[in-house]
Amino acid sequence: MAKKSAAENKGEKDAVFAPIAGIEEKNQKKLDFGRMKTGVEGLDELMPEGIPRGSSILINGSSGSGKTNLSLQILYEGVVKFNEPGIYISFEENSESIRNTAKSFGMDIEKYEKENKLAIISKDPYEVKNFATSLSGELYYKIKDMNAKRLAMDSITYLGGSLENPYELRRLMNDLNKRLKTMGITTFFISETPESINLVGRYGVEEFVVDGVILLHNILIKQGRQRAIEILKMRQTSHDTSMHPFKITNKGVEIYPREQVIV
Repeated sequence: MAKKSAAENKGEKDAVFAPIAGIEEKNQKKLDFGRMKTGVEGLDELMPEGIPRGSSILINGSSGSGKTNLSLQILYEGVVKFNEPGIYISFEENSESIRNTAKSFGMDIEKYEKENKLAIISKDPYEVKNFATSLSGELYYKIKDMNAKRLAMDSITYLGGSLENPYELRRLMNDLNKRLKTMGITTFFISETPESINLVGRYGVEEFVVDGVILLHNILIKQGRQRAIEILKMRQTSHDTSMHPFKITNKGVEIYPREQVIV
């Protein structure tokens, strides 16, 4: 079988991205889609101006810190409170597992799936490595069909594990980020880091690509574990920089913005 030239490979990639690339060409000027609230009480108080729409936000934390819960809640509250459709893409858990997680916190995901306001997409791990070329076209049409405004991707850590080096991950995220931003989609990338390691993200490169970083801590203290949330950075908006406690209850993530965690 003849090996394809670099030009032919590039042509195939451009064809996959054609709808989004077409939009990019028409939007060379700086885009401003306004601002959005997450809908999560406590979190919005830490960012009173709201998140610039079209931003990419990294939600980073250790195992069991509440990353999936928070990202699901942001999508769910977006629909319930602001009528903003959302898409959740999982590379690790299947769709039914995600729905069950949401249901345990009182989120009626299936209701809004039927109304085409929420979508849970599970991708086989073997598709992860070719994500940029295999999913972008599908994702584009799903966004347009739903008029989606929010997207959560779980997880960048898993995606990065299928790539050869951290620079591939950074290039992939940067490329995907640009295309989603052009469409006005606010994207929440989930990433995992052991609490004992003082790094953001799987390789320490994701935070340089995104517009904002929200850290979820699960700190070991004398009395046990203390959950805390911290906004490390958020471009183009003022935000709180302290660590604040939060709990995961049967209603989801509850953040206490008037209290601080001192370590």
